[in-house]
Amino acid sequence: MTTNMDDNASMSLAEVQVRRDAAKKDLERWQRVLDKKACDSCIHWTGHGCKASGGAVPPAEVQRTGCQAWRYDLIPF
Repeated sequence: MTTNMDDNASMSLAEVQVRRDAAKKDLERWQRVLDKKACDSCIHWTGHGCKASGGAVPPAEVQRTGCQAWRYDLIPF
């Protein structure tokens, strides 16, 4: 039994490079999200307090870095 090297399980150098470049862009995007992680980028933040903590206002340091309950909104509008 012989196998065809051009089947669906193979990729050209260009295809591998395109996938690699797409993965790099995706990784960079998620790194930017993490770099900006803070209360104001969390779905729980109302602008005045945190819904996850009953409306409490976190300390300034937590507001800058976010907390364990931080959730990113994939649809920001």
